[in-house]
Amino acid sequence: MNVLNHGQIALLVIPDGWMKKEEEHSPLEMTGARSLTWYQSADNDQVGIYLYYRGMPVVENGSKEAHRAVLAAEPHELSWEEIDSIWEVLGNCNSKAYKMESCRTIDHHGRRIIKVEGVYRNSDLRTIEYSVDADGSGRFVQSIWFQAPESVYFDFDHQGRRALEEIEWLPLALPQMQSITIPDGTVLTEKSTSAEFNAATAAQYSGIWTPTKEEDDTLTAWIMWSL
Repeated sequence: MNVLNHGQIALLVIPDGWMKKEEEHSPLEMTGARSLTWYQSADNDQVGIYLYYRGMPVVENGSKEAHRAVLAAEPHELSWEEIDSIWEVLGNCNSKAYKMESCRTIDHHGRRIIKVEGVYRNSDLRTIEYSVDADGSGRFVQSIWFQAPESVYFDFDHQGRRALEEIEWLPLALPQMQSITIPDGTVLTEKSTSAEFNAATAAQYSGIWTPTKEEDDTLTAWIMWSL
């Protein structure tokens, strides 16, 4: 079974004999678009691969910036200080209920991601989890993990680990422009203020300025990164 074009995933090959068990989405009236999809082993209903998008951005600006900084550095094992700085990004893996054994950045088929391994203390579920920056801003995260009870973990580890290791990613479309000049002479960059971005948006919607597609895509990305 192949999972195609799911969030940041271009291709995920589900192990033979596993089945799609559930898919959950947040109600349309709720803010954000949370979704959880999982695939379960036919031999043990506690063994699965999970695809999760929380729907809401990272709230703490510090976590966003720290997330981008961690990914910008060469692949490495994260220090406890770094782990603490991206606590929102790591979600449940940074809770007291989780015994984290490894947290590092890795280069994985063209994307730099965060890989966490550990075990939940109360349930004895062992996991490997990938956290993926969904848009380059550091604010939106897709999580993919394999989990199994410790008692049978190594019976399924080769299947779950291989599935994660062989994931192919969709390309991350990052803005290529360094600056944009709007008709009033304002020069916009990634570090422009909210007032400057608002002026550009107002010029666009009033018809004073018609950006090219590259300008529009770049401006949209910068605005998202600034939130």
